[in-house]
Amino acid sequence: MAEQVYQSDLAICNSGQLSAPARDACVREAGRRRDAARGGPPPEIPQTTPDGRATVITPEGAATPPTSSDAVPSRDGRANVVPAR
Repeated sequence: MAEQVYQSDLAICNSGQLSAPARDACVREAGRRRDAARGGPPPEIPQTTPDGRATVITPEGAATPPTSSDAVPSRDGRANVVPAR
């Protein structure tokens, strides 16, 4: 039920009727209401990347963080792009 209310709230936030700052505040408030309905935000869990080089704090249940070996150089070579999971 909380997820349905959250999705409904997001639809209102994203209706195009709000300015960007008001939309952002609306989305934050929708998230706060969902967290409250679920008993609080998900606990934060430290996860070590598969290559062991970093620890990333993620919400419980989040996907494993990508490794640096997943990175692909950008076309111009100025950045490394890590694909989303």
